[in-house]
Amino acid sequence: METGGGLPIEFASGHSASASSGAVSTTNANDLIIGTHLGLTGTLGPGAGFISRMITVPDSDIAEDKIVTTTGSFRGHVSG
Repeated sequence: METGGGLPIEFASGHSASASSGAVSTTNANDLIIGTHLGLTGTLGPGAGFISRMITVPDSDIAEDKIVTTTGSFRGHVSG
């Protein structure tokens, strides 16, 4: 994946049964949050507020993102 526009990128990673990245705290308004899920079970789609950028076949891994407009704590997550 490539990003453009010079947005700051925040990153967090984690392992959980609920397919959540763990929290990331942003320090800027208008940060880009990127989430991925590499799993053994199917992914139906992106989490609430996220845009799906790709879902792989046959294992349904996903890349998603969202631009936040305020500082705070955010989590990447998927439905599935």
